[in-house]
Amino acid sequence: MFGSLLHCYLTQLSKKHGPVMLLQLGSVPVLVVSSAEVAREVLKTHDHVFCNRPVLEGFKKHLYNFKDVALSPYGEYWRQMRKICVLVLLSVKNVHSF
Repeated sequence: MFGSLLHCYLTQLSKKHGPVMLLQLGSVPVLVVSSAEVAREVLKTHDHVFCNRPVLEGFKKHLYNFKDVALSPYGEYWRQMRKICVLVLLSVKNVHSF
């Protein structure tokens, strides 16, 4: 439907309908934000609402029941994993050693 020019198509839609659009891509609703100011506001005040991804059975089986950092649902476990990654794995000393 979009081809390789998805960004051009979304730009045209945002000019016609405004900087915030809710598109239905198959069975998945997708929020498209094309304004930096609106994106900043959405991520600042409503990040917890938009941070979860759809649960797919294939991911669940291959990623140890979502116990990884990238696809685990937002919550206490995710915050602890993020904290460990930032403080331990991505510390200045470890980054320079890589």
